[in-house]
Amino acid sequence: MAFYEEKELSPSMLVTRDLGGLVTERATVAIDAVNDILKRGTLLGKITKGAITGTKAAAGAGEAGANTGTGTLTMDATAPYHADHMFGVYTITVTRAYVAENTVAGAYEVRNPAGSLIGTGTIGDTFDNQIKFVLAEAGETKFIVGDAFTYTIAQAAGSGQLAIVDNDAINGTDVPFGILVNDVDVSEATADADLYVRGEFNQNEIIVPNGDSVANYKEALKAINIYLVDSESE
Repeated sequence: MAFYEEKELSPSMLVTRDLGGLVTERATVAIDAVNDILKRGTLLGKITKGAITGTKAAAGAGEAGANTGTGTLTMDATAPYHADHMFGVYTITVTRAYVAENTVAGAYEVRNPAGSLIGTGTIGDTFDNQIKFVLAEAGETKFIVGDAFTYTIAQAAGSGQLAIVDNDAINGTDVPFGILVNDVDVSEATADADLYVRGEFNQNEIIVPNGDSVANYKEALKAINIYLVDSESE
């Protein structure tokens, strides 16, 4: 970390006052082919979370954890999980076995990673609550009570690099980390840059994406000792 002082402050400047020395930190900024050059005053967040993946496995009443029935569980190709999903292991368990064609189909229940029941379904129909899938019979051997599948939703660790904040992001950049000290070109490669990580700043000089608002980050910035003021109104 380094400490800086900026003199001859004016309402049009980024830094409004010296709070015992402005604290900066060196960090790596991720490639951004859309914005190309991030300007001084850009608010950045850290990429702490990576891609979300889902994996399924048979985990029922058969030998060695396999199911007795030869049916399948197929996750939806477009939206296998929704925004309200939980990370961890969902369990889909058969609660009623198939009886006869066009009479009584099999049924199942779904529990989330916390073990709570989030719904039930009929085998062959689409289940759509937190996760979306179809549990279907296949072949002559039908599911029996206790046959089950697990569906695990996990998120990889992020790169730890910085990128412009995004209030709707799920990769960690919805949480502000610091403010760029100088312009940085990230159009073709990552770049090391200095960020203000403590101090008081003119909110009118803070840069966030079009359609976003600096106000969305003011409280989170206070928690890391970055304070925004309206210098032009003082």
